[in-house]
Amino acid sequence: MLTTSDMGGWFQCSLRQIWEAGFNAHYVRYGRLVSMLTTSDMGGWFQCSLRQIWEAGFNAHYVRYGRLVSMLTTSDMGGWFQCSLRQIWEAGFNAHYVRYGRLVSMLTTSDMGGWFQCSLRQIWEAGFNAHYVRYGRLVSMLTTSDMGGWFQCSLRQIWEAGFNAHYVRYGRLVSMLTTSDMGGWFQCSLRQIWEAGFNAHYVRYGRLVSMLTTSDMGGWFQCSLRQIWEAGFNAHYVRYGRLVSMLTTSDMGGWFQCSLRQIWEAGFNAHYVRYGRLVSMLTTSDMGGWFQCSLRQIWEAGFNAHYVRYGRLVSMLTTSDMGGWFQCSLRQIWEAGFNAHYVRYGRLVSMLTTSDMGGWFQCSLRQIWEAGFNAHYVRYGRLVSMLTTSDMGGWFQCSLRQIWEAGFNAHYVRYGRLVSMLTTSDMGGWFPLVGSLFTDWGAYKFPFQIEISGTAHELAAHELNDPSEGALDRMKSCGKFLIRMVFFIFVYQQ
Repeated sequence: MLTTSDMGGWFQCSLRQIWEAGFNAHYVRYGRLVSMLTTSDMGGWFQCSLRQIWEAGFNAHYVRYGRLVSMLTTSDMGGWFQCSLRQIWEAGFNAHYVRYGRLVSMLTTSDMGGWFQCSLRQIWEAGFNAHYVRYGRLVSMLTTSDMGGWFQCSLRQIWEAGFNAHYVRYGRLVSMLTTSDMGGWFQCSLRQIWEAGFNAHYVRYGRLVSMLTTSDMGGWFQCSLRQIWEAGFNAHYVRYGRLVSMLTTSDMGGWFQCSLRQIWEAGFNAHYVRYGRLVSMLTTSDMGGWFQCSLRQIWEAGFNAHYVRYGRLVSMLTTSDMGGWFQCSLRQIWEAGFNAHYVRYGRLVSMLTTSDMGGWFQCSLRQIWEAGFNAHYVRYGRLVSMLTTSDMGGWFQCSLRQIWEAGFNAHYVRYGRLVSMLTTSDMGGWFPLVGSLFTDWGAYKFPFQIEISGTAHELAAHELNDPSEGALDRMKSCGKFLIRMVFFIFVYQQ
């Protein structure tokens, strides 16, 4: 088992060929060696004699051929390097590779599962971010909206191209069903386009084309369709008579014929719940707000957040990475998922929002520290325990008094009435509370501080230099020694 970075570790391996290594950290064992294909956040790889590793996973994609290692970086970076491979088409976000003899073709995403050893003529959907179809000796690439264009094709029928750019070829024509960022579609004599993909969802019925747009756009249009089973990758709609209900995402699978009163989770980016004749939409964090609802309390739709209404209560569900959900009245939910962290306690809801969003709402909780990006906190009574990020793994039951660093992007710890922030290298620096000892960190590049009872204690920085200016410059070595002594005495007494 090669576990993902959310879990950490790996076990039990002599496998020679493992095509995909997973979510954020990718491991392959070959004999006595373990090769790690780390994500783009980390870069690099180590310890490898493997010749063929097709896909390394989430944001960084590596392929080794002989003594060379080619890196297929993500669309955010572009480019690839160090390769004698003749044909590497796209590195993509969730790119999937298959070797056929001496050739390498690209396949569907991990959500769909792959296939191997090709002579397939017709592959309808190529997946998540980069979409390939092999036809004989040719490879057609249906690139995403970030890249645009497509190449090398004699294929007549490609129904869905996928993530942000949707192409269909019919005869000599290519119709593009662009995403919500662009809107519209063009150049088409196609009679039947069933699904246009991830962010834009199209269905043609007779002479009509109905578009079930994603949460970025909202709404849907032009429909006489009675039955549309699934409108896309992460948003699933079904029309039954005059009603439209939303289905669960592909991560969950399944769907339910309408008149459903309670659909617990509607998916990845757009969250819908039908209750009687009403449809409530919990839009994503990019949009905010919600519509068409008699629900009184909908707190946040989030990016990976999942809500369920039960009677007058709304409880939050964990993300697909974690799985599971709990019927409401729960008092203690430790961690609600990946990017947005909520805890309901009685009639109150505290939201620990991510660093991308910031802020929190509707709460009488006095102490909400910071949920950050990959840092997870849980309050238990008057104590706060930190659930460390996937990079660190593990969590510790509360009564912890001192947490030095909370992980990945923004790190906060509250002790008493004070809040100390341990910022990451991406941010650098930190901001002391009013009345703190230190106001200028001088030459410290990435300092980490903890404030306890009005005293700031110094942690070892990533690059710790002697202070040369600012307030620290005025501190004598004796003063530093006394501060450290007070700190260690305090810790020892605790």
